Amino acid sequence: MNETKSELNSGGEQHLNGVYGGWELLIAGVVLVVVALLDVAYLQLYLSGREPVYVLSAVMISALGGFILWLPFARRRIEAAGETRFSNFLALPDNEVPITFPVVSAFLGEQALGGFLGSVLMLTTHGVFSNFGAAIAGIYCFALIVLAITITSFSLLRFVVLFARYGWATYGVIAVSSLIVMFGFFWAGVRSVS
Repeated sequence: MNETKSELNSGGEQHLNGVYGGWELLIAGVVLVVVALLDVAYLQLYLSGREPVYVLSAVMISALGGFILWLPFARRRIEAAGETRFSNFLALPDNEVPITFPVVSAFLGEQALGGFLGSVLMLTTHGVFSNFGAAIAGIYCFALIVLAITITSFSLLRFVVLFARYGWATYGVIAVSSLIVMFGFFWAGVRSVS
């Protein structure tokens, strides 16, 4: 029987394997320290100036830290569910899939969606901040940023996988240029409304 979630020790007792390995523990410790220091700094700034924008920043940073700490757990869950389910969800292309105009335009459209979400974030955050308060606005900003980054990153992954069959030089050029396109669309979306 494959013991992925728990293993038996010599006494026959079961205990859970940790979600975090050595590197994950180090990263989690760094993230916790950085988030704690930023939260203390934002608290001090809030108490000295009573500006609610510091609450928004603290909530957003704390949510981002929690998200980073959640990623190893999510990775283990994806591995446990099977790599094929995740690959099927992303519709990762095979080596035989030709690089056609619809493939390129789908990539550019998904990147434009990420840029649009950046525009939506910039346009609507002030309204959410005014109507619902700093804490809700911080959660809202975090959710939109994570959605935009997830969409654009998965799109980038799907596009770059097409070029894995070519040499490292071609793959590297496509990966770097696609990354530049991803950040360019997001930057353009944010700059268009700021």
